Amino acid sequence: MTARSRLLAKIEVPDESFMDTGILSRGIDKYHIDVRPSDCFVLYTREIIEKVVKRVAAGKRPSRGSEEMDEFRTSYREMMTESLHRTKSDLTAEQLQVLQFGVIKFLLKEVHRALSKLNDETEAAVAQQQFAGSRSLLATQQRLAWLRKHHDDFLFRANRAIFQQVQREENGLRELRR
Repeated sequence: MTARSRLLAKIEVPDESFMDTGILSRGIDKYHIDVRPSDCFVLYTREIIEKVVKRVAAGKRPSRGSEEMDEFRTSYREMMTESLHRTKSDLTAEQLQVLQFGVIKFLLKEVHRALSKLNDETEAAVAQQQFAGSRSLLATQQRLAWLRKHHDDFLFRANRAIFQQVQREENGLRELRR
């Protein structure tokens, strides 16, 4: 079996992952599990993701060492440290895994939301320039086509930039997890 066929076999049939969600109380509709990240984390996350998405869509590298990025990492570390300490009082390890999954899902949804917002803003600019008969209409239409064409690439690069920062903090939390 060649390396290529082994790789394709893993892609076609991924390893099973199991997460027991029966240990958590359900939300109002008995279907969803409500996970609420800290307000500080949500604020810094939205700020950082907006900036990262704009830089990625402009063809620039996301900044890694900015003050806002440090605040984002600090708020993530504090939120996760607090959650990990709650295992001593009122959370089990399985419940903590579900909560951590909720944070990852929140980050993915926020990156997608920010990129969709950028597309919507560009579409609105095209419509406004068409109505006004602007000279820069062609450039804005080209930008919109560029955003649509490379949407998946921008999504990947923005997610990668955010999760690299999260991974840096996860490395610091490794000892606390043990």
